[in-house]
Amino acid sequence: MQHYMNLKPHIMGIRNGKIRDHEFEKLCFDPARRALYDPSNGTYYNFDQTLLKCTQCCNEWRVKDLWKVSRVLCPQCKEHESRPLPKARHFTSDIVYNTNFELKFLKWCKDKNIEVSKCDEGYFLPQRGVCVVIKDNRSVIKYGYKTSGSNLLIYPKKWLQITKELSKSCSRKI
Repeated sequence: MQHYMNLKPHIMGIRNGKIRDHEFEKLCFDPARRALYDPSNGTYYNFDQTLLKCTQCCNEWRVKDLWKVSRVLCPQCKEHESRPLPKARHFTSDIVYNTNFELKFLKWCKDKNIEVSKCDEGYFLPQRGVCVVIKDNRSVIKYGYKTSGSNLLIYPKKWLQITKELSKSCSRKI
């Protein structure tokens, strides 16, 4: 009963969407059968092919067995969440990078003679006075990652555009 009550707000439909969430109000949950009961016509509805709403991306996804669901995350969010964090590698003694895209940015800065130092969210460019946050396309496009304040967000889809802007504003040589 408790498992059903926890999942109820996330259930968008059962039987592959044939019965949608607005119809649940007239149905009663029968814990003995683990099914919904319609008192008006005496019909039981099992939770096969249940449509759930993901708690992270709000997309609907289908699960075959509702009772095996422990967290309401779609397969893509589960995969993204379960990925191990990349190992930190050192670019210089004080600058650490995690991804190949961060390494690409650090090499680009070195080629352009742009000074870089590590900050909380990413890399600080003293010549421009801005913190650069580097993310992958998935974090930005699918999950809507946004930066705060004057931070500059770089991701692969906008690489050329942002690096051109940075090279113009940081044209002063060290």
